Amino acid sequence: MQQRNIALPQLAQRQGRQLAPEFLRNLLKVRLAGVGLLIIAVLVLSAVLADKIAPYTPIAQHAQDQLAPPSSAYLMGTDQAGRDMLSRIIYGAQVSLLVGIIAVGIAVIVGVPLGLISGYYGGKLDDVIMRIMDAVLSIPTIILALAIVAALGPGLVNVMIAIGVTSTPVYARLVRASTLSVRERDYITAAKANGAKAFRIIFIHTWPNVTAPIIVQGSLGMAFAVLAEASLSFLGIGVPPPTPTWGGMLQSGFPYLELAPWLAMFPGLAIFLTVLAFNFVGDALRDVLDPRLGRALGLR
Repeated sequence: MQQRNIALPQLAQRQGRQLAPEFLRNLLKVRLAGVGLLIIAVLVLSAVLADKIAPYTPIAQHAQDQLAPPSSAYLMGTDQAGRDMLSRIIYGAQVSLLVGIIAVGIAVIVGVPLGLISGYYGGKLDDVIMRIMDAVLSIPTIILALAIVAALGPGLVNVMIAIGVTSTPVYARLVRASTLSVRERDYITAAKANGAKAFRIIFIHTWPNVTAPIIVQGSLGMAFAVLAEASLSFLGIGVPPPTPTWGGMLQSGFPYLELAPWLAMFPGLAIFLTVLAFNFVGDALRDVLDPRLGRALGLR
């Protein structure tokens, strides 16, 4: 019996290693998933290796080359201060990824427990939590984010908090809906009959069975976070200069659209491709993780 118990974790590890390549193969079968993953991979590598691949430092000013068009020296041209656009876009990827990861993390850490507790207990507690979430959702997202950043002040940390708070109700409602279904299943009833505590049932038996929609929403939430950060920076209350952000670059390049269109074109393209990539991956994850869609697509 002891040998069998020791072998179980090893068996689980082997099964996990076998499932990972199969999951990736199924993911790549979904149309445009590979394109999304490739763009995200390029984005991540650019952010991680920014100091090695960027041709210039993002705040270095070349006074003699202000508003220089794209050339061999400056592949994406320079801005009104003579800063290399390519270098600023590469470093801007760091901000976009960091904001996306932290903002989604905040939303998950706050929203998931609220959704689990609300769905499991129900009753008045469910009503109170969901009405608070409804109140937050009733305010337009960008308006609420603007209000939070205005109250806390501009800055990278405050932008991440604002986006995370505005995203929390989505995760809370999503987890609550899944929990309402899971709590009626036989293994939850069996856990209750065996005397399991509510905390154990919620976080050991229920939480692992509601993670699939959270994974999908997390990918889509990254796209929203990138777009929200760009919007706040474009409005001038996001990450303050000289930190390079795609939204801030759009704002500074907007007055030069006719004279130097590359100032807005390249950061706009970076935002567009990043949001599109995360949406592609989110849709693919939904197709793979949903058994009904997976069977319809021939993935199972």
